[in-house]
Amino acid sequence: MRIRSKLILLIGAILLLTAAVNILLSYRMRKKEIAVTSQGLREMVFRNFVVTTREAYRRKDPALLDAIFPSQWAPKIAYAYLADADGLFFFHTDPRFRGKRLEEWSKPPETVELREPVPVDVRGGGTVGLGFTGLGEKTTLKKVKRELLTPILIAALVSALLGAATAIVLATLFTRPLSSLARASEEIAKGNFKTQVSVEGRDELGELARVFNSMAVRLAQLDELKDNFLAQITHDLRNPLGAIIGYIELLRAGEGNLPGPKQTKYLRIVFESAHYLNDLVENILTLTTLEAGRIKLAPQWVDLGHSVGSVSELLRAKALEFGVAVENKVQEGATVWADEQALRRVLVNLVSNAMKFTPQGGTVSVEYSRDGDSEDRIAVRDTGVGIPADKLDQLFKKFSQIAETQNVARPSHGTGLGLVICKQFVEAHKGRIWVESEFGRGTTVSFTLPCDRKALARSISQP
Repeated sequence: MRIRSKLILLIGAILLLTAAVNILLSYRMRKKEIAVTSQGLREMVFRNFVVTTREAYRRKDPALLDAIFPSQWAPKIAYAYLADADGLFFFHTDPRFRGKRLEEWSKPPETVELREPVPVDVRGGGTVGLGFTGLGEKTTLKKVKRELLTPILIAALVSALLGAATAIVLATLFTRPLSSLARASEEIAKGNFKTQVSVEGRDELGELARVFNSMAVRLAQLDELKDNFLAQITHDLRNPLGAIIGYIELLRAGEGNLPGPKQTKYLRIVFESAHYLNDLVENILTLTTLEAGRIKLAPQWVDLGHSVGSVSELLRAKALEFGVAVENKVQEGATVWADEQALRRVLVNLVSNAMKFTPQGGTVSVEYSRDGDSEDRIAVRDTGVGIPADKLDQLFKKFSQIAETQNVARPSHGTGLGLVICKQFVEAHKGRIWVESEFGRGTTVSFTLPCDRKALARSISQP
């Protein structure tokens, strides 16, 4: 959930909770007021009733009390009685109890009874009681609840609107700089070290933006220094390597005075080492150029079968040396939208890598399929030594080597950059590349190329 949404929910909840607490307190205060008012009314009615009972008892006329029951009392009276000094009911609103003793009477449930002794004759004594029903208070409280329901709903709506408005304002103030930093960080992660963010204010967020910009500038300087160093070192290495390889080839071809077999062996080792170093230099130079975005692709429709055939021809000598068959399983007429030189570089890397880890008598095949109208899939499949499942994630890391596969099929050397370069070329075409393997059973490296010519052309032209 984004920060803005969290702020909206949090502030809305706080405002809604505040409104609910205020309404609850108001209800409790109203409830207390109703209880106090009801108690006061009951006391007043009871005092008036006591005066009336005395007069009725003095006259020995219960009819005086009958005359006032039933009547419109507020609060409502459930019953009333008067017992004389002997504990006999002189009056009771329930005729069944008149003449009976006070001990036989029990208060009905859900009533509030006020009772007190009163002097009714010269002997003193006597008891007067008045019972009030609680329904009046309950009815009043229900009415109060209904009256408060509307404010509750209004408060909830207002709180939600205020919460949303407040959160939007706060989110704009606080999350906009953070969003800008997040986007800039993504650009830095992509290698765009010239990214800068706008600095607003002198608070912590402004200071963070200034530190971020300084970091980006420093990273750009370091990246430029790295590129310059790699470009310079590879350039300086290529010239002497070219001379070494050239002269060794002349010696091996018989020009000059060639020494004996031992020296010939040494020359072969020097020759192979120079070629390995030359491949390393070429790969570093290619990778540096790719990462710097200096290689411009020129996509066009490429005859995939012809490209695979030319790669097989290029690697025929090495395939014969290894005793590995290279099969072109691409159907005739299959075309892909790609930069021809980049595609050829990917195929050479993948096929030569598969040959290196396939034992004598094994097979390396290049296959092709089209996934609907969205992309072309090219797979290089071998029957080689395979790769452990827990090591697959290391394949596209620079200078990565899998110890379990080294020198199994034959002595092998590599720079650990071939698959990284393939990944860079494929992703530059807006495609994807992945590896499937079973240790001891072989490996398949697959990559895709978008087959929508117009869409791909637009995507590649974007910076």
